[in-house]
Amino acid sequence: MAQRFWHRADIGALIAALIFIGAAATAQEWDVTLSKRQAKKLTETQAQPKNWSFAISPDGAWGRAWGWASPQQSDRDALQFCREALKPGKRDCFVYARNGVQVAGPRVPTRVIQQVYKPVDGKKARAFFGLGAVNFSGNAAAAQQHLAQGKAIAQDRAARRLLQGRSLVSAKAGGFAAWLGDPGAKHYAKSNNGVLRSHFTHWAVSKEGLLCFYGGQWSTGKQIGTRCMVLSGIADGKVQFFWDGTPNTQRNGWLVQGDATSVAVK
Repeated sequence: MAQRFWHRADIGALIAALIFIGAAATAQEWDVTLSKRQAKKLTETQAQPKNWSFAISPDGAWGRAWGWASPQQSDRDALQFCREALKPGKRDCFVYARNGVQVAGPRVPTRVIQQVYKPVDGKKARAFFGLGAVNFSGNAAAAQQHLAQGKAIAQDRAARRLLQGRSLVSAKAGGFAAWLGDPGAKHYAKSNNGVLRSHFTHWAVSKEGLLCFYGGQWSTGKQIGTRCMVLSGIADGKVQFFWDGTPNTQRNGWLVQGDATSVAVK
């Protein structure tokens, strides 16, 4: 009986061939064709003021946004609303049209998603985004005294660098997520009526751990006063904090990588 002895070169060629076959099986393109419902919603969206964007999924989901100051913001929100309808195993959304122009080509690459994160869920955010490897020691007593005096926060650059680009989320299912961007911030919280969304023009954190949000408004446009919390400490991404006005109610949370106020897919 003839026998075949595999050499390293043979095994390497076989592995490369298997990788190529797997990539070919998963890398697919879609001939862009709107469903009747997608086409109807696009027609409705075309009457909206600039900037507007319309996003779709090959599996039927759609999302739209308008009235933003920039196309990038409208793209982001349209994708958010489209991805809210997705489930694992479905193909991801992409921007189809913007401000009256079709920006997607006749064929687009598709990607099947494995996970979907929908705000707000502290436990899921930790697993989805991963913890920020951050350690910080605050001074709760000094921060609370600063609050009582009503003085402006002296921004601490080192503390800001630790937080910026990450989200502070509650350690329980539901709860809240606060995205600390540059220069603004977002705060989304679960309620009986869904998710309460608020946006802030800027934020500051002191070396004592006093974190305050300024220039806020609800998604309805109603203005919000300054909101503050005290970060008692952060140990490898695990946060202990309390809100302004409730110093005796110490809470637990997580500092996670990424924006936990937004729908995200993998």
